[in-house]
Amino acid sequence: MAELTETDRLCRQSIQKYLDVKGIPYERQGYYLRLRDHDSLVVDTRVTKEKPYETFYWNSQAVGGNLYNFLRSYENMEAKEAFDELKKMAPELAKAEVHEVKAEPYEPEKWRGHARHDQAKNYLVGKRRLNPQLVEALFKQGLVRELNNGDLFFSWKNPKHQEVGGDVQGTTIDHEKFGKRGTRKMIAKGSVKNFGFHFSANDGSGTKKLYVFESPIDALSFYNLHPQIKGEKTFISLNGAGTKIKTIESFIKQYGIPDELHLAMDNDGAGFKGMIRAKTVLQPANADPHPELRKMKILFDQPADQFKDWNDALKARSFEMTSENVGDFIKHRQQSLGQDAYKQLVHEFVNGQYGNVSAPKASRRLQKPRKGVIKMEPEFNEVAKKLQTSRMKLKGVDLTKDSDYADDFQYRLDIDANGSPDYHEMLQWLDNQVGSLASITSDEKGCSLWVFDNKDRAGVLKEIASAYDHARDPLLGRRVQMPNGRGGTIVKTGTESLVKFDDNQFQKFNRQALDQHLIPDFQVRYLRDKTNELRPASASDVMHMAVTVLDNQHNAPAARQKQLLMKQPMTTKQRLSMAMSVINQSRWARVNPDPRTTVPLNRNVKAREK
Repeated sequence: MAELTETDRLCRQSIQKYLDVKGIPYERQGYYLRLRDHDSLVVDTRVTKEKPYETFYWNSQAVGGNLYNFLRSYENMEAKEAFDELKKMAPELAKAEVHEVKAEPYEPEKWRGHARHDQAKNYLVGKRRLNPQLVEALFKQGLVRELNNGDLFFSWKNPKHQEVGGDVQGTTIDHEKFGKRGTRKMIAKGSVKNFGFHFSANDGSGTKKLYVFESPIDALSFYNLHPQIKGEKTFISLNGAGTKIKTIESFIKQYGIPDELHLAMDNDGAGFKGMIRAKTVLQPANADPHPELRKMKILFDQPADQFKDWNDALKARSFEMTSENVGDFIKHRQQSLGQDAYKQLVHEFVNGQYGNVSAPKASRRLQKPRKGVIKMEPEFNEVAKKLQTSRMKLKGVDLTKDSDYADDFQYRLDIDANGSPDYHEMLQWLDNQVGSLASITSDEKGCSLWVFDNKDRAGVLKEIASAYDHARDPLLGRRVQMPNGRGGTIVKTGTESLVKFDDNQFQKFNRQALDQHLIPDFQVRYLRDKTNELRPASASDVMHMAVTVLDNQHNAPAARQKQLLMKQPMTTKQRLSMAMSVINQSRWARVNPDPRTTVPLNRNVKAREK
């Protein structure tokens, strides 16, 4: 490992120690720190071999990194100012406590299979429609096996043919237990990073090709559909899309540079952004960190437009596919998605949003409350009493002695909705807040929060209480923006509401004045979208769409209207209303405020007084 430069040492100093020295308040949640003034900014204090310094991630701003990045983003410092601050504080920051965490190694014996694999075969052949001969070959080669519980295990083998990890794919469909996905799906604990399931097929023609997919099932489905493709082919699964590009780099480093790299991710927003990101990372337009990769031809492989992924195509026995260069691929996507949806994807990509932003979050599993060791601490009782005022019930289950879950989770909090009118609003807030502390599964009857570490249980309980408060008083936490661009958050409501601005200043407003500055969320229906689906959009999305509509008109009246929209002094409500009018007069979309974020202040106050 190369010795760190002085610049690296300065940038990698402790973020937690900086917060303590500067008196910036935060809440501790296990190894994580959540800032009080910006609760979507989370600091990870763990130090590991793979992550040898403290990091932060600011979810609402989609930025993160080391202490230097923190000063640039949170303190709004210029580059030179940030470096001067790091040098000045170095003696004090050197006193920081290091939270070193050792990664647990992969243990293959924990994932042993058994001689019979009827259940796994039935899943691959019956449910996934893979060729029985292909499935039999996978078992014989040791690439897959059936675990003792009937689940399917995809083995990861390194260049020395040693097993270094694996994917677990459930074979039993149970939506009540496993949520929307219906089956168990996870990476085996301790699996090496930046690697994945892979297999090869060589017809002796010599052209070395690497095919990249989001999952093992997709890789096998593609090969099942197109075994006749010539070349020395290798198929690899990333277990993801845009956030897993390092896996491609790592694989090429270990196995050599292919003549052709075929990006064959899903036919959706995340897949599109993942493939474009892979292209820009491996063959960037300006800088050239990997000149040896320039000779590699990159192609974009997709099934017919109506299929989301290769397994959907296999089930329909559709052999249609395209293999395009980046220019043709982008033109193809513009035509199939429509200009507006395509521009939205590009906007998300530029802002570092590599997943399916508009899609609901997948849940890991859902289970009815079971008997377990329940520890009733004061924080638990306080939150339980709060939920009872709205008919909801809270239970806790210790999972540390449950062999089915102990490797993944240590505690579970079950919320029984019991017909509460506040449940769905509370659930929506929770789903956006507890991602680093717990996994959520839910249905109409209730939800479960699967806590990764017992140290975080108090933090999860606090998030439940906060979500309940927001459900009962939807204006708490809402964003406002003044005509001069100054933004803030509502921290108290009543006959007079209190706003905390981003510069840490507070100001009181009466309800009529504040109503003009509330920033609502919106719902968009793209007229060319055959599903006729309503999609969420933020205020900035609506402004961006309105400007795009006006730019595409290429005439003087539109230019004047854009100038008025962007520069004319007016309230936030008036500006957004004007932007909606511009979009709704076009032929490609209809926008309306999301009714869940347009609660009038006067109605809210009356409800509280009642």
